[in-house]
Amino acid sequence: MKKKLLLLLLFIIPIGIPAQPNFVSKGKLMNTANQKFSFSNLRIKDQEVTFFDLETKSEFQYLLNSIKYIEDAEGTVVYGTKPEKKPTETKKPEPIISGYPDGIYMTKEDFLNHKPSKTEAVLPFTLTGFEKEFAPDEQQVMFYYVESDKKVKNTFAIFYRKNLYFQVDAILDNRNKKDRSQDSDFPNSFTKVLLGGEHLFYMETDLGNLWVKALAVNGGVPTSVVNSAKGIVWDIAKKEFNIFRDCKDFNLFVADIKPEATINCDQEGQYNPKAVRAIVEELK
Repeated sequence: MKKKLLLLLLFIIPIGIPAQPNFVSKGKLMNTANQKFSFSNLRIKDQEVTFFDLETKSEFQYLLNSIKYIEDAEGTVVYGTKPEKKPTETKKPEPIISGYPDGIYMTKEDFLNHKPSKTEAVLPFTLTGFEKEFAPDEQQVMFYYVESDKKVKNTFAIFYRKNLYFQVDAILDNRNKKDRSQDSDFPNSFTKVLLGGEHLFYMETDLGNLWVKALAVNGGVPTSVVNSAKGIVWDIAKKEFNIFRDCKDFNLFVADIKPEATINCDQEGQYNPKAVRAIVEELK
């Protein structure tokens, strides 16, 4: 009798345990990098998750253990655990530049044509540190391919999650001829566009005078000391970047567009970033 009861329990107990689905037609998920996706046609096979991302219109693949949770269209969590919502401070909405599909724009021509060269999945990480950290909100980042974990190099721009990033090396390769002296310690990094409109895309990144940096190296001074945050615009009409080396340089740029919008320069020739952004907001 005991043997029969034990066998009966073995058959009954699994019935109450929900099975992990192999297919979810539509829903949402979050990965361990805290990225959220709205998906369709999600499939789970051999500990891998494949789905079609409705925002980027492309297919993604992750290991199952890199997924925090999956919920179906009704909001039922079918895999993992959905974290509880925590109250957060209200943030200013990120700037949105329309007309560019998510993807990697390897060349200026691809960017001008609004056609990504690649749609491989990439993620933004911090520039420095013993271990790279996921940095979706940072102004300047390194992008890595998700599949190979290699840095994205030799690229003009990346449009990632409604934000446009230009690679610093591309900025230096396509800058106005008057800005040839400017140089970066992180040419493979990307800087995020802060303001965008019909005429200009504005961003900021650390740059320094190449010749001054050379003198600094000879004098045993780190080049990072020479670098400073510079405002940069992508001039849509001229198809080139213009780097604001100092306050006077910014005023020269503005004078050609809106002379009355120039700003007062201090004795050192430095400009106030807030004042620059306010004027670019009018010009963009």
